[in-house]
Amino acid sequence: MKRINTNIYKIVLIVFSVICFVLNLTQCFSNNLWCDEIASVMYAEKSCMGLISGTALDVHPPLYYLILKLFCTIFGFSGTVYHVVSTIPFALVVIFSLTIVWKELGEITATILVVCESLLYCSMYFNVEVRMYSWASLFILLSYWYFRKLLLDANIKNYTLFSLFSLFAAYTHYFCILTVIPFYVVILFMGIKEKGKRVKLFVLSWGMTIGLYLPWAISFFVHYTDTKEKIYSAGYTNVWVCVKFIFDTKFWWVLLSMFVLLTIWTIVRNSVQYEKIWIISGIAGIALTILIPYIISVVMSPIMEKRHVYPSFVIAWLLLGYSISKQKYKVPLLCITLVLVIPTGFLTIYRANVNEKKCVVALDDFLGKTSGLIDNSGTLISSDWQIAYPLYQYYYDKDDSMLFLETDEEILDYMNKSIDNEFLIFFEREITESFIDELESENSKVELITENQHFGAHRVWVLKYQRDLGNKTI
Repeated sequence: MKRINTNIYKIVLIVFSVICFVLNLTQCFSNNLWCDEIASVMYAEKSCMGLISGTALDVHPPLYYLILKLFCTIFGFSGTVYHVVSTIPFALVVIFSLTIVWKELGEITATILVVCESLLYCSMYFNVEVRMYSWASLFILLSYWYFRKLLLDANIKNYTLFSLFSLFAAYTHYFCILTVIPFYVVILFMGIKEKGKRVKLFVLSWGMTIGLYLPWAISFFVHYTDTKEKIYSAGYTNVWVCVKFIFDTKFWWVLLSMFVLLTIWTIVRNSVQYEKIWIISGIAGIALTILIPYIISVVMSPIMEKRHVYPSFVIAWLLLGYSISKQKYKVPLLCITLVLVIPTGFLTIYRANVNEKKCVVALDDFLGKTSGLIDNSGTLISSDWQIAYPLYQYYYDKDDSMLFLETDEEILDYMNKSIDNEFLIFFEREITESFIDELESENSKVELITENQHFGAHRVWVLKYQRDLGNKTI
């Protein structure tokens, strides 16, 4: 009877997983991309050598861009393909949960991992974003999993797979290096303490990792002085915001409290040494991923964004499920978790789909009004780089270029000196009357193309200005 109930439960969870995947997938049929997503596409369009050399000068390593390039080369370059590539690791995590995690850690651990991966707000966003975070999350999960396996069984296969997935994670996002550091420290101490076979495997793991990552690390640090201005953001996210982001839902504080209390209780009551080490190392990985960038941001310059620490969160979701499965009242605790996540998750994904459709309609309308308004001799100007970059790099003709001039004075000064007679100007703010007054003359035409129009997450005002070549003074 118990076997039958377990089989029914697994079927229900599989159906639930398919529904969640389809709902996430519906957000992929869109060409609505923001700046960082367009940067991903730009790298994917380069040659492999151009991609690798370009990312050596950038703030992210090359693996995700190579994966994106591979799929785009096979299936074509389109908004749908870009998004679908990010859903692949989401699907793989769910399949991994329903098979291997279910078999080795039980149905409760598998259920919690599937639900968090599918319906937490942060997961739903990164599962379709044209960035590296869903892939990094997959590699961290596999690295952490094989770290557990090598603690239990010291063999070449487990050490090799652990090192390989750790390398994949590090080549996907630099912050992933911080997540796996505690795992390598444990391997080091185990090699020193137990000697024998463990020493050889420790040398294999550390040697493989250092040997395969060191060339890239050297290249990154050689170019660091040229790259650091790109790395530093205008501000940084504080630690508490990142901690709340781990269980990104309306009831985050309940889930976070459950995670802290239940993992501590599991560590205290667990008599199996390797499981204690596994849990503590996972928590340490998350903590390092949050704290080290925060300290660097405070002491040196800002590098901390909460999206950068997202890949490590899959460890917390796995440990929450594992800790619940070890409790006496595991079924009520599972039910509480599901009630806290599933209803708000489905509501959020519904709203996300509705909002995405509105954004696509608004984007099409915006591009329809602004594309092709000036010929190649004209000039495109924007007062906001987050408007300028997507337009000239992706949405407009590749021959177009766009100037980023922040203030009215800079724009007027440039136009006064330019030999062009047509300008299309994009503002992220309402256009002042004084600016229009400066432009108007007998031999000119000022036309407001859009006013307070949606463009992605921005509100945009677009002005077209025409003047005679013979009249150069504004």
